[in-house]
Parts: sequence; structure tokens; C-alpha cells
Amino acid sequence: MGNLGPDCWGELESLGYNLIGDTTDCTVIGDETGNLDDLDPGFVSVPTSDFRLLLTSPAVEAGDAGLPPQPGFDVDGDPRWLDADFDGAMVLDLGALEFDHVQLEVRGIPTPG
Repeated sequence: MGNLGPDCWGELESLGYNLIGDTTDCTVIGDETGNLDDLDPGFVSVPTSDFRLLLTSPAVEAGDAGLPPQPGFDVDGDPRWLDADFDGAMVLDLGALEFDHVQLEVRGIPTPG
């Protein structure tokens, strides 16, 4: 999204549940169930190639809510099934990276034992 130009050209065959930031030069055909078109994907930082999702991303929990949770990991090795909005339902995010709201921060000097 922004000044990066279109995300696809010509025909794009959809199997559903895609987020396509800029469809200016493409025609989406096939199953468009759950597709989100012409929206900013809400990445942390495109200029630094940080394609993790922000909590405000439309891709967060936008997958098929009918799929039962299964074991699996995203491309960073984080659990694929997380409850990003704490509503008790685990729904997949769109894209290769699941929104991960859990951060561990250690302050002070760690002491063994």
C-alpha cells in the first residue's frame, strides 16, 4: 500500500482469504470469500522489511473462523493459532506471520539459581 504500486497484475485466481493491498492492475477471479482488497495490510515497517502485523491490521483474525485450531507455526516459528483479541476464539490471521502479542522483557541483572 502507499507508493509501492500494485500488488498484482493481470488475473489473480483466489482461493479465498487474501489481503491484497492494491488491486489497481489486476482482476481477482475464483473464490473471493473472506478477501480484503485495497486495504493497508498494517505491517510493522515495510521500509525495513518488517512484515509482522500490527494489532490494528485488518489481517488479524481475518482467516476462516470455521477452521478448527490445529498445531502449526508461522514462518518465524511462532504458534499459528493465537487469540489476538482475547475473545476466546482462535482464528488464523491472513499472511505468513501470525500477530504475536506476547513479549517477554527481562529487566535488571539476571542471577543464576
